[in-house]
Amino acid sequence: MVQNALLEYLEKAWPGISSAKRVESYGTSACIQDALGQARTGLGSYHIYMAIEDMGAVLDSLPGERQSEQLRVLRERVLVRCWNAGIGFIFIDSAGRMHPRTLIDLSVFSPERLIFEAPLFCQKDGARGARHRKLSMADGCRSRS
Repeated sequence: MVQNALLEYLEKAWPGISSAKRVESYGTSACIQDALGQARTGLGSYHIYMAIEDMGAVLDSLPGERQSEQLRVLRERVLVRCWNAGIGFIFIDSAGRMHPRTLIDLSVFSPERLIFEAPLFCQKDGARGARHRKLSMADGCRSRS
C-alpha cells in the first residue's frame, strides 16, 4: 500500500514517526470516475497529517522573532533531514531551473497555504471513486478507517 511505503521512507528521516497519531487520505482529485465507472484520474497524491501536541513549543525552540522566520527554519530543517535520509530529489522545470523536492510537500510551511480536504462534487457525469477517499486515522500502530 502507498501509505506503508511512505511511512517506511519517512522512518529513515524520523525514526518512530510511523507510530505517531495521524490522519491519512488520498488527495481530492484521486480516482475520479465517469458515469460508466471508467477511471478519469489515478490515485494521485497521498496526504499524511501528523498530530503535533504543542506546535507553539516547536516554534519557540527555533531561532527567529516572527512566526514566518520560524516556519522558514523548520522548512529548511525538514528539507535537510529528508535529503540526509535519501528521500530528496531535484525537479527540473521546463526553463531548466532546479527545485529541491522531498516526499514532504514543503509548500505546507507557507502560512497562506490552503489544503482542501473535502469530498469532490463533479457536475455532469463525473463521480468520485469512494473507496479511495476515506480518511484513515492512525493512533500509533493501530489504524482505522
